[in-house]
Parts: sequence; structure tokens; C-alpha cells
Amino acid sequence: MKYLKGHNIKPDRILQTGKVVFTNGTNDCNANEPTCIAYGYKWNAQTKTCEAFRSDQQITVMKTTLTVGNKNEGVRNEIKEGSFYNDVNGSDNIIGRQVQNSNVTGKGNEINDNLHNVSVSGSYAKIQRQGEIALGGGNYGEAVTLNGYAQSSTIHCIARTGGSGTFIAGVGGVSGAPIPVQSHSVIIFDILGTVIKEAGGDNWQFNQRIVATMDNNNMAAYCNVSSSIDCGPAPEGWTYPALLQLGDEETGFGDIQVNVYGLPELELTYNLKIDLLETRTINTF
Repeated sequence: MKYLKGHNIKPDRILQTGKVVFTNGTNDCNANEPTCIAYGYKWNAQTKTCEAFRSDQQITVMKTTLTVGNKNEGVRNEIKEGSFYNDVNGSDNIIGRQVQNSNVTGKGNEINDNLHNVSVSGSYAKIQRQGEIALGGGNYGEAVTLNGYAQSSTIHCIARTGGSGTFIAGVGGVSGAPIPVQSHSVIIFDILGTVIKEAGGDNWQFNQRIVATMDNNNMAAYCNVSSSIDCGPAPEGWTYPALLQLGDEETGFGDIQVNVYGLPELELTYNLKIDLLETRTINTF
């Protein structure tokens, strides 16, 4: 907003209480009544503050916002701004920002920001992945909340390949989306997959079990337990999917990416169901 003629301060932001904070371009400051009114706001003579709306109106606004498309049954549940079409039953659950279409039942569960189409039950689970369905196993009786320390969950990854090469299987139908992981944790990945040749419909199924251990810096070490073709056979030259961690020692270790592999002159469709048994240690390694 530009400075009005004759005024050397202008509105900078509006607090949740409705108060308008002004700035002189360097520091925050308060407006007097003439300046407040000149910018189109209301002057509260009782509190000597400039307001965009009364604080009692803000309570109504917040209640209205949080009930649009959300069902919140229970106590001490929190649904953060920008989250809609969520169904929450229980207590002490936290729904992050921009979460849509979630279903939460239980106690102390948490959904990270910007996740869609997730579901959780049980207690103290932490939802980190698109489309994740999770069961929280508790928090080891600790007095503090430990989300994501003992849980199991299921996610889907899909991909299409065109010719030979490496392709990323996106989590929850989101192209290229990786699998977030936690430091000082161990995850058993049970991967059940179907691969179909788009031309002709030939297909094969496979199973894999991979154990990933993340150290205190989040670097993953893998143990490839087993892999097998259930039905098939798979074409010559086909390779099982692999887990690749993003980042490095210099930039920091991050999420895990699911890579699938194509075959020359073929288009393949991958559908992967991944069951995760996730355990995070109370203490660092």
C-alpha cells in the first residue's frame, strides 16, 4: 500500500486480534485516530487502537473458517488455516496447513502441511506422505508427545516408463513426489508391485523387502532382505525398483525416492503398494 498524502506511516499488517500495525518504512508504529480513519479502518476509542475488525468478530470469523468443510468432534483438536474437508474424531490431534480430505480418529496424531487424501487412526502417528494411511502405536509412555515413533502405514507409488532409463514413482499420485523419512529411525519397506506392458497387456508381479536405517544426520543405509517374482515371467533385462536418498553430506540428506526402470521400445505402467513399519528411537543413535 502507498503512503496517503500528508501521512508518513501506512498499514503494514493486521493481527489476529484485528489490530492494524502501521510502519514508517523501517519500524512498526501505531496510528492516531485521523490516520486510522484516513486509511479506511475503524478507531477504537476505548483501547486507543486502529482496528480492521473487532476482536469479538474475529472469534466468529475463525469459527466460521474452521467449520467450512471440516468436521471436528472431540477436544483439543487443532485444524490449521487453509485446511478443508477434514473429518477429525478424538483428542489432541493436529491437522497442518493446506491439508484436504483427511480422516483422523484417535489421540495425539499429527498431519504435516500440504498433504491430501490421508487417513490415520490410533495414537501419536505422524503423517508425512501424500495419500498415506497410518496406524499409530503410541508414544512409549513418555510424558511428552512423540509423534511418529511407533507406527505402520501404507502408501501407493505409480509411474509410467517410455523406453529404457530410470523413472521416478510418485507417492500418492503426485508426479515425482518422494517418501519423507525421519532421522534416527528404522523403516521396513514391503513393496508389492504390478508391472504391465501397455501394448499387449503382458504383466508380472513382484515382492520386495528393504530395511532402511536413518542415522542422526538422516543418512539412510539399506539392507535388501528379499525380492521375488510372483507371476510372470518378467522380461529379460527388467530390474527391481530401487530406493535412492535425495541430498548428500554437503547439502543434507533428505527424502527417499522410488526409482523404477524401463525397457527399450516398451511402455510400462507401474503400480506399487508399499507397507511401512516405522520405528524412531527416543534417543539419537
